[in-house]
Amino acid sequence: MNFKIDIIWSRKENGLWVLEKQHQANSLVKAYAQAMIYNLSVVNVASAIDTGNTSRTITSYTIMEAIAGEYLYGIVVGTGTNAVTISDYKLQTRIAHGTGAGELSYGAVVFPANVTVSGSTCYFDVTRPFTNGSGSSITINEVGIYAKTSTGYYFCFDRTLSTVTIADGETKTATYRLSFSV
Repeated sequence: MNFKIDIIWSRKENGLWVLEKQHQANSLVKAYAQAMIYNLSVVNVASAIDTGNTSRTITSYTIMEAIAGEYLYGIVVGTGTNAVTISDYKLQTRIAHGTGAGELSYGAVVFPANVTVSGSTCYFDVTRPFTNGSGSSITINEVGIYAKTSTGYYFCFDRTLSTVTIADGETKTATYRLSFSV
């Protein structure tokens, strides 16, 4: 079995969605594995580092389906350029939600109702739009997945370097595509 995570950036042009960039993520970090232990077995996992750099015990399920305007979890973006390490617990420099200088408006994270099967591959897409109303272009250099536990802690599951520029007034959508093939 092959497991792959792609990050896809797209934008609307003349009413049609246009693929801007696609590349493999390959940057799952330690907290992802720790949360998977709990989510798959309900075994409490000690010493997981949250996005505030505090050691926590994961004792509840995690979610990443965030509403519009929520930038503490879901697909998140930043301006950091440091190399990714397995111990990363947050983006280097997360971009805040808003319309001020250096801010982006975070749309809702959307999950599909089911998976898609194409030949011997099964996949699903998780998407989130980002709109720039800051008055100038913003360059994203890193994208990630933050999850929230039901007890209110946030953990970074993925941090991938991915550069894309969003012009003022423009919306671009980040898609995480998780695929499995035999």
